[in-house]
Amino acid sequence: MASNIDRRKHTRFNVNLSLDISDVDVKRTHEMLKNLEMGGLFITKTVYLPMNKDIQFEILLKDGEKKIRPAGIVKQNIPVGTNKMGIGIEFLKISEEDKQILVNFLDRTKNSLGD
Repeated sequence: MASNIDRRKHTRFNVNLSLDISDVDVKRTHEMLKNLEMGGLFITKTVYLPMNKDIQFEILLKDGEKKIRPAGIVKQNIPVGTNKMGIGIEFLKISEEDKQILVNFLDRTKNSLGD
């Protein structure tokens, strides 16, 4: 029997943020981030990123134009429409300063939703 239990450790937020991705195999690309949580993010992209691929990225948060620069790993690839992949990326490394900036941003996002 299939389970619909959400195994997510953190609350996911729908956002509209700028994201730059880079790694040794893929030149730097600019994407729009639509989904963010403390443990990672989810984007749609026309370029496939291999599973378990380590990547570096930069997220531009709207509040005060602050940027955070976590490192992550590709954990999920899901076809979403014609020629697009939904890519789940788990954070592997994030500085304490960037983590606090992200916590503050997500708290403000949560409060703006009326929770």
